[in-house]
Amino acid sequence: MRADGLRVFQLTYADVKEWQRRVQDTGYAGAGPASPVWRPYGDESEKRARQYYANVRKGLPGELSETGWVNPADLLVAYLRDPSADRWLWRAEAAVAGLIGAGARGGPVDAVGEQIMWALGGAEPTVRPGERVQVYTAEDVSACRLVFAVDARNRRPRGQH
Repeated sequence: MRADGLRVFQLTYADVKEWQRRVQDTGYAGAGPASPVWRPYGDESEKRARQYYANVRKGLPGELSETGWVNPADLLVAYLRDPSADRWLWRAEAAVAGLIGAGARGGPVDAVGEQIMWALGGAEPTVRPGERVQVYTAEDVSACRLVFAVDARNRRPRGQH
């Protein structure tokens, strides 16, 4: 579906039940789950993502609290309220920038597909300054390995120094 240009949202039964509990709350449900699985990146990555969003994209950093690390049902509602493709791209950029700024390890790419497969298999990329395409790896708070590629061959976003 993504390859056909459709936006895909993934929600689990637990996500919907937790969201429903809060929507139907009459003051007894509490603010949220004891261990939200959708806040996987830690405080430092979130802080750096907010800084990127404010400095580079001139967005309100608080938006990420409502559109980034939230229950997927809340994310879907936020998207339906404002489906601006540019704003959602900027939020995704901010999330990746937060990971990079908080210690993701990266390396240059000659064959992107190969490098991603190696990184998924556990290989650590090495950083070579000046390379325009890099593969990065990071680990979330649940020890889930994240692998992503950053393509800097295009013009930088306005405001980035």
